[in-house]
Amino acid sequence: MRLAILLPPGSDELGFFEARFRTSVELALRKIGIKIVTEQTPKSTPYMGVLIAPSKLGSTELVFTNVSVFVYAPATIEPNNVHGLVAIWSPWAESVFASLADTAPAEKKVGELVDRFSNEWLAAQ
Repeated sequence: MRLAILLPPGSDELGFFEARFRTSVELALRKIGIKIVTEQTPKSTPYMGVLIAPSKLGSTELVFTNVSVFVYAPATIEPNNVHGLVAIWSPWAESVFASLADTAPAEKKVGELVDRFSNEWLAAQ
């Protein structure tokens, strides 16, 4: 499975770094036997996207963060041979509040969503 951690520009200023989230998601997926592959892998490989969108609330020291985890598989739609992506797993986005530079609530929420995916993946195997 390919993995994309998606953070908007400026997230690092709020303490949100891609590498931190990538490591925890990769470890969780490896635990259930899903190998993470590189971008050079054929486009036919499914991918998981983890969207983490932190926003500072005005002049406060609070950060509101939307978190979403989704899995897509490449598909070809006939007869026009149109290539696209089909969602094969996508729960609702969830949100958390935290103080500035406290990424723990968002990390916990990402972990919960990846765990939910893992449980459903294992149940389907």
